Amino acid sequence: MVVNEAKDKGGFPVVQYLSEQRADMEARGTYGRTLLHLATYEGDVAVVQYLCEQGADKEARGTYGRTLLQIAGRHGNLDVQHFQHKQELTWGQMIEN
Repeated sequence: MVVNEAKDKGGFPVVQYLSEQRADMEARGTYGRTLLHLATYEGDVAVVQYLCEQGADKEARGTYGRTLLQIAGRHGNLDVQHFQHKQELTWGQMIEN
């Protein structure tokens, strides 16, 4: 997946550039994850925030049907969890296992 690989190699500036060039930011890569899932998994708050501001699908489920909060919690990414709570994700996402 080009967008996901580019993020790994160039971080936030590359994500921003690709978004401005209208790349498909909702494309799913390995294991059905979007760029937002990967940034959540990696604890990259800047990319998570940017993607949310650009309208990324915060309701999308990643690998094994996990929500963004579940992914962040599972990997100990408290900064991402805090940001996502501030974004008022649906109550269902916050309480699911």
